[in-house]
Parts: sequence; structure tokens; C-alpha cells
Amino acid sequence: MLTVSIKRVVIVFILISVSAVYYWVSGEKKESKENQYKTRSIERGDIIQTISANGTLTPVVLVNVGTQVSGTVARLHADYNDHVEIGQKLAELDPALLRAQLQQSKANLLNV
Repeated sequence: MLTVSIKRVVIVFILISVSAVYYWVSGEKKESKENQYKTRSIERGDIIQTISANGTLTPVVLVNVGTQVSGTVARLHADYNDHVEIGQKLAELDPALLRAQLQQSKANLLNV
């Protein structure tokens, strides 16, 4: 007799377990379908678009400018990223150093 009641308890336990699992799985599907779409009431307002970026800006055309003489810059006639024309004066050097060098060269020539 004991074996019959144990079989019934096991069968009832299996049925309850299967029912619980089915209820739990079917409940998750209903929740996921309900939360699939979010709705909101219509509002009027301005359209605003914001763009942000980070990184390094590089010029489209980069030109290296070299010099044939060196010295202290007295005046600048162009700024960084200015558009310049051919033959345009970009900078003036301080002539004091060049004058001193010229006088030294003249003195060296007279000493020879």
C-alpha cells in the first residue's frame, strides 16, 4: 500500500512542478509583449539638433613655409590660417641684427 501512495505523491509533485514552470514561462512572454512598445502623448516644440565631436582638426591643405634668413620678427602681417596671396609680405625681421652683421663683415674686409 505504501508504494501506491508514494507513486501518487510523486505524480502530484511532477504535475505541480510542470504547472508552475508553464505558468512562469507564459507569464514572462506576456510581460515582454506588454513592455515592447513605449507610448507618449504628442507635444509641440522646437526641433533642436546638437552635434558634438572630439578629436583633432586638421587642415585640408597644409603648406610648410621656410625662410632663407633668420632673425627676430619685428612685425607680422599674416596670422595663423589666414589666406595669403603670392608675393604678400608675411613678416618683417628686425634689421638691427642684420645691420650689425653687415658692419662686422665690412670691418673684417677692411682688416684684410
